[in-house]
Amino acid sequence: MVTVTERVATTSVKAVSFSRHGVMAILAGFVLRLLFLLVTPFHGFDTFAYRHWTWRLVHEPLGRFYVDDGQAFPDHLPGDLWLLKILGEITRVFDPSIDYYSRSYSIAIACMVMLFDVVAMVSIWHIGTYFSDSDRAFRYALAYWLAPAPIFVAAVWGQTDGIAAGLAVTVLALGISGRYPWAMLVLTLVVLIKPQYGLLAIPLMVSWWHTSDRLWKSWIFQVAGTCAACLALMVLVCVPFRVSPIGGWGEWSLIDRVRLANDLYPVSSLGAHNVWILANPFSWPPDDRHAWMFGFSRYTIGIASFSVVVATTFWILLCRWRGAVTMVLASNILMLGSFLFLTRMHERYSFPLAVLSILLATIDGHYRRYAITMNALIFANIALRFAWSAAEYRSTGLAHVFHQVWLIWLLVLITVGAFGWLVWEACRRKEPTQEARWQLPHRSRP
Repeated sequence: MVTVTERVATTSVKAVSFSRHGVMAILAGFVLRLLFLLVTPFHGFDTFAYRHWTWRLVHEPLGRFYVDDGQAFPDHLPGDLWLLKILGEITRVFDPSIDYYSRSYSIAIACMVMLFDVVAMVSIWHIGTYFSDSDRAFRYALAYWLAPAPIFVAAVWGQTDGIAAGLAVTVLALGISGRYPWAMLVLTLVVLIKPQYGLLAIPLMVSWWHTSDRLWKSWIFQVAGTCAACLALMVLVCVPFRVSPIGGWGEWSLIDRVRLANDLYPVSSLGAHNVWILANPFSWPPDDRHAWMFGFSRYTIGIASFSVVVATTFWILLCRWRGAVTMVLASNILMLGSFLFLTRMHERYSFPLAVLSILLATIDGHYRRYAITMNALIFANIALRFAWSAAEYRSTGLAHVFHQVWLIWLLVLITVGAFGWLVWEACRRKEPTQEARWQLPHRSRP
């Protein structure tokens, strides 16, 4: 018979052993990122754009930034630009003569993204502790930290998608803990960085309604006050760039900037492994505005298809509500559905699923295989597209080896299958699994 003292001693040894392995895994993630930062050339065009934008943000008035100078079209929103502005000013404090067009500054951008990867890891661990023991939650957090897609995008490609992903997990963590006004405020910042994350407002608002005991009057007053605060935050972020959040004043409206970026490449697919790439994986995609089927354009059909996804998601949130897991499950369905069915998607629009799928598996281990599958698919899409588009790698011939029509079809069909399985599971499963806690933690925390 095991005594209490022996059990405590055994638990302590296990905790110390796990902490050592955890520290080693965290260090391994840092080492991998730093190693790739030192040896890879980044994506030439994207890297130049970030360098040039930073130079303009530091040396020119913010109100002139959206005046295109012909070198790198400013297609990002003010939230992203503020991060580059802050980083540029910080680096200039430490090195007044810094060259923003140098490789060292690109490494500084990647290090900033690395900090938000840490934010995502900590948020996953924090959420996981609500639904399981701390060790299991920490393992899922490490799964994101060591996942290939976040490492590749930041340290090899040189992109900043990890920033919005880290903040998006924080949004869901705030929602799960019942801090919905704060969640919406942080989501406002995320949308001003990557507007597609605005889809997270749907599961957040419905979850808020469920946890307010469905008292419409009090819920509407709280939502109205939160929306006013979010609008004020948008004004503070956008006005220095002469951008109006709602139009009517300023040189541009926020919708104008989103529309300009969206209309930059009006084609069916920009390398995204979705349903639109199946027809012509390696040729320039067709214009999505032309009539295609029954007189409708690809753009219109894509919006109609995604509207069905949104309607299905609303039904799941209202009729299959099971607490926090439904909120995160709906977030996965919306983000994956937009990637699969909307036109004008590029490969990195799948990146949010890298963290959202792991978060879903953290809450309910039933979705563990889904998380593994999605992270593998996302990495394949991003890595193959990078090898095809970056001149530094296209010249090696590797792109032609891996870019096969059958491989693209296989990856797309697996992605569609994963989406279909996810929707099926959301619609049919009513009973909780043993691992999941279906109530929101602030209502029933284990």
